[in-house]
Amino acid sequence: MYYIKHMKNIYLILGSILIISACGGDPQESEFVSTCVSSTPGGDSYVELCQCAWDETLKSMNNNEIAAMRRNWNEIGDMQYSVDFISKSTQAGMSCAENAIN
Repeated sequence: MYYIKHMKNIYLILGSILIISACGGDPQESEFVSTCVSSTPGGDSYVELCQCAWDETLKSMNNNEIAAMRRNWNEIGDMQYSVDFISKSTQAGMSCAENAIN
């Protein structure tokens, strides 16, 4: 009985951790994908396209650009990186859309 009670507690703790970690996510990613999807007709394929655009944008960014993005471009020198982000995310979106069509 003692063993079953402790196993139940362990499963509850592990389940809670999984739920919390799944909900945590990256708020910038969520915002990007949400904004992207809101500018489309909707549908699962558009969610996939927007997720692809986020992933590809991050792959194309260097460490300085990512650090500036994580700061929400709050520093004076970050402005140059915000322009790069717009350019790279647009390019990534077009590439993902092209791949989705083919």
